[in-house]
Amino acid sequence: VSVDTRRADVATACVEAGASIINDVSGFSDPRMVDVAAASNVGICIVHMLGEPGTMQENPHYDNVVAEVGGYLIAQATMLEVAGVARERIAIDPGIGFGKTLEHNIALMQAVEELASLGYPLVIGASLGGLRVLEWAASAPTRVRAIAAIATTAQTSGDQIASFHTQIGAIRADPRFADGDYYDAPDGEGPHVGLGIARQIAHASYRSARELDERFGRIPQGAEDPLGGGRFAVQSYLDHHGDKLARRFDANTYVVLTRTMITHDLGRDRGGVEAALASITARALVVAVDSDRLFPPAQSERIAAGIRAAGAVRTVHSDFGHDGFLIESDQVGAIVAEFLAEG
Repeated sequence: VSVDTRRADVATACVEAGASIINDVSGFSDPRMVDVAAASNVGICIVHMLGEPGTMQENPHYDNVVAEVGGYLIAQATMLEVAGVARERIAIDPGIGFGKTLEHNIALMQAVEELASLGYPLVIGASLGGLRVLEWAASAPTRVRAIAAIATTAQTSGDQIASFHTQIGAIRADPRFADGDYYDAPDGEGPHVGLGIARQIAHASYRSARELDERFGRIPQGAEDPLGGGRFAVQSYLDHHGDKLARRFDANTYVVLTRTMITHDLGRDRGGVEAALASITARALVVAVDSDRLFPPAQSERIAAGIRAAGAVRTVHSDFGHDGFLIESDQVGAIVAEFLAEG
């Protein structure tokens, strides 16, 4: 289990509860987090983030993003080693999307070999992160020894593109999006409605039909009357998640990330998906969630069948759909731990 936090008290409590990785988006800039890292025996992940989460996408600037991010990661890793953290416990994450434009992200991904040459493992993820996992393994096979592709795909399908397209359409249809030029708008005057609707479309695909039916069914929301213009409970649930994201996320960033998924095709310029997968030499763990309707298990089967050093797909059993890879942490953690032990 990995815990994402920059608070020393939270990190300490999670380690005591059994967490195996501390992932700090502030790069262990707090001396108290360094003390926690040194006192524990868990994995440590240093993430590069420019600015703060609420403002990091407001015109981030670098003179040389690869050199600046790499220099920061080296400095923070060295600091941890001096504090007593063993080198083999340290992983680095260039922080794709954390205070970076699309151009910055591309530059960092193209420099994956340079970053890997720093001598620390590069951190990867599931879902959208899984797209990056496969891209890195295909782009730099001599640098990537092992990968875990969790609840992801080698090539987005027509069905997935259709869903992603409607999300972008919802944002662009909001007049306050202003073709992406809304950063000078007063507080509360941004494209929050369009972003909220996009999130509702996405969130429905993150959960399973079974869960939504069993959890909400056709229950009205409180005293509201759906026949009189009121909402069902599931509508209230989606409204809540749409509003929650709109308050903390940037619409342009959402569009860029969603377009990244629309255009994802591991086989582009590599002779097709199967040829691209066959070129991957890394030892591979492929994990699917059995109720996932965003990235269905069949897409994981295709990945596992194509990578020579991949075993059979490991399945997480969950009623929660795509979000099962987050919710079923005990299952995912055990699968990953077993894979690591085999290496």
